[in-house]
Amino acid sequence: MKNKYLKGALFACLAAFSSAIMAMFVKLSTKAPLPTLIFFRSLISLICITPSLYKSRNLFKTNKLHLHLLRGFFGVGGMSCYFYT
Repeated sequence: MKNKYLKGALFACLAAFSSAIMAMFVKLSTKAPLPTLIFFRSLISLICITPSLYKSRNLFKTNKLHLHLLRGFFGVGGMSCYFYT
């Protein structure tokens, strides 16, 4: 795509659609335990971003690892609260 704004809008629509599908599956799987839901949601996300991890090898270079870990901790906490409701 030549227009970067159009590409950005398409990615935003794709992200909204993906979030809606994820929410639908979480609501449909009410009998699964919360840690299982979080694990499989994270696993699917990892599978989706794996191609970009292989494409650029320097994604893991950071000077602030403690902030990334804190963000991950709060991300799992937020996901737990969202799925619990």
